[in-house]
Amino acid sequence: MSGKVKKRFAPQSLLEEIESKFEMFQILNENGEIVNKEFEPNLSDEELEELMTRMVYTRILDQRSISLNRQGRLGFYAPTAGQEASQLASHFALEKDDWILPGYRDVPQIVWHGLPLWKAFLFSRGHYIGNQIPEGVNILPPQIIIGAQYIQAAGVALGIKKRGGKNVAVTYTGDGGSSQGDFYEGINFAGAFKAPAIFFIQNNQ
Repeated sequence: MSGKVKKRFAPQSLLEEIESKFEMFQILNENGEIVNKEFEPNLSDEELEELMTRMVYTRILDQRSISLNRQGRLGFYAPTAGQEASQLASHFALEKDDWILPGYRDVPQIVWHGLPLWKAFLFSRGHYIGNQIPEGVNILPPQIIIGAQYIQAAGVALGIKKRGGKNVAVTYTGDGGSSQGDFYEGINFAGAFKAPAIFFIQNNQ
């Protein structure tokens, strides 16, 4: 019997063919250099300073929260260091009427969207008042189950569409969330019904 095995298919070629259909869109490269000036955001110096202020505040909040967690003074907490840019820049583009359906690392966005910080701390400690969202703050409590917020975001977005709203629902997950069934069900549902949802995947390696 010949030692040669006939190749019935070429999976690597198929993968390359599929990937070629999803062209990468990039404005800023890994070195912080603008590589696509046509789509450079039109932000004023004041807006850039505000974004930097929010990033520094969020990094310090993260450091303090980790310390409180290790002291037993704060309950469940997922570190956010290194994700500030994607979290806060995406939130900066939202309107007050837009909805945020956060995962467990997305506390910065909901705080900047209007949730009082003390309520975020109570949520972390498992206190029921932490889940009582103030009137006019369009957020849901952070979802602990990985990827489950994607289905919720699709539902909220469809509700917005049914009511004739002009706002959007946005949700986040990382690489791990993109392997969950809920992830694909949520984006498929929203796509089929053309619901105004933004699904944000943070590539955290």
